[in-house]
Amino acid sequence: MKRILFAIVSMAIAATAQGQWTSTPNTTGKTVIFNNNRLIAGGTGGAYVSDDNGTSFSLSNNGLPGTALSNFFPRAVVGNNIFAMSDRVYKSSDNCSSWTLASTGLQTTSTISYIYYDGTTLYTTFQDGKVYTSTDLGATWTLKGNVGTYIVVIRAYNGLLYAGTSSLGIYSSADGGATWTTANTGISAGDRQVYGMGVHDNVLFMGSYSGKIYKWNTATNDWTMIHSAGSPIRSFLVSGNALMVATDGGFIYTTDNGSNWQTNNIGLVGTDLYFLEMATSDQYIFAGLFNGGVKRHTLADLGITGTSVAQLAAGNLAVNVFPNPAQNTLQLEVKDASFTGYEIYSVTGQVVLAGKLRASNDMVNISPLAKGSYYIQLYTNKATTVKSFIKE
Repeated sequence: MKRILFAIVSMAIAATAQGQWTSTPNTTGKTVIFNNNRLIAGGTGGAYVSDDNGTSFSLSNNGLPGTALSNFFPRAVVGNNIFAMSDRVYKSSDNCSSWTLASTGLQTTSTISYIYYDGTTLYTTFQDGKVYTSTDLGATWTLKGNVGTYIVVIRAYNGLLYAGTSSLGIYSSADGGATWTTANTGISAGDRQVYGMGVHDNVLFMGSYSGKIYKWNTATNDWTMIHSAGSPIRSFLVSGNALMVATDGGFIYTTDNGSNWQTNNIGLVGTDLYFLEMATSDQYIFAGLFNGGVKRHTLADLGITGTSVAQLAAGNLAVNVFPNPAQNTLQLEVKDASFTGYEIYSVTGQVVLAGKLRASNDMVNISPLAKGSYYIQLYTNKATTVKSFIKE
C-alpha cells in the first residue's frame, strides 16, 4: 500500500513539475497558427479565432463559401495576411477577420496539398506534384514546376527548396521550384513517406510516417537518422530554444538539435495523442489534433523559451542592420562572413518572415509586416546573430 501511495505521489509531483496538456473549447481545429496575439484554428466548420490564448473561440468565416468549410486549413503567414487551403486558396488581409478568394491562375484539376512562404515567394503545391508561385501576395499564381508526385510539405533551406513527398522521399530545387531532383541519400526506403520538415539553428530536419527523424548534412549532402519516435511524424515547429515534433503518439521535443529528445503527454488520453500541427504564443504551445480539437500547454513548464533578443544569444559578428526604424527594406551588412539566411520574429516569438540571403551585403523586403517591433535572426557561414528593428 505504501509503495502504491508513493508511486501516486511521485506521478503527481512529476505532473506538477512538467505541467500538463489541457483542453480548449475548440473541438474541430486541426491546424493552428498564432499571429499578432491571435490564435487561429482551422478544420471542420472553417476558421476559429481566439484572442485570449485559447480560453474562448469565435467563428470567423466572413467571405468564405460553403464549399470551403468542411476542410479549411490556415497555413502561411505574411505579416497580417493569412493564407488558407481548402477547395481553393483563400486569403485574409486582416488577420482572419474576413476572407477573399486568392486562386487566380491555380489549377482546379488536383487537390491542394500545402501552402508555404519563404520570405519572398508564396508556394502552393498539389497532390499531383505541381508547384505554383506568387510574388504579389496571392493576387496571381504561376505554374513554376512539377515534382511529379504528391507533395506533403515544402521548406526553403540554404538557397534551395526541399519538397517532402508521400512515398518518394525528398526532392530539392535550386531554381525556385522550376526543376527538381531527388535528395534521398541516407534515407532508408521504408522512411520515404515524408510528412514533416523543419529548420532549427540552420539545420534541416525531416520526419517520416515510419516515425524516423533525419537531419541533413550540408557538408556531405546526405541525411542521417537521429531519432525513432515510434509513431508517425506529422509536423515540426520551432520556438526559441526548442525543435518540437507532432506525432501520432503525442508531443516530443529537443533543445539540443536532436542529440537528446524529451516527451510530455501528461493530460492526453486516447485520440488526444494524435497531434497534427502546433503553434506557440509567448506563454503556450497549442496543438491541433488529427481528429479535431485544440490542446494547450504552458511553455515554461516544458523548459521551452519563446524568442527574444535575450533568449537568442548574439554571436560575435560585426553586423549592421539599417535603416532602423525602416519602412519597406532592411539593408544588411556583415564583416568577414557571408549571409546564408534569415528569420524575422514578432515580439511573441512567431516567425513572420524567413528566407535566403547571399554574400556579405543583402537586403530584406519587410513591406508585408505590420508596424511594430521585430527581431531578425541572421545566419552566416560562420555564426548566427540577432538584431532588433522597428517597422514603421
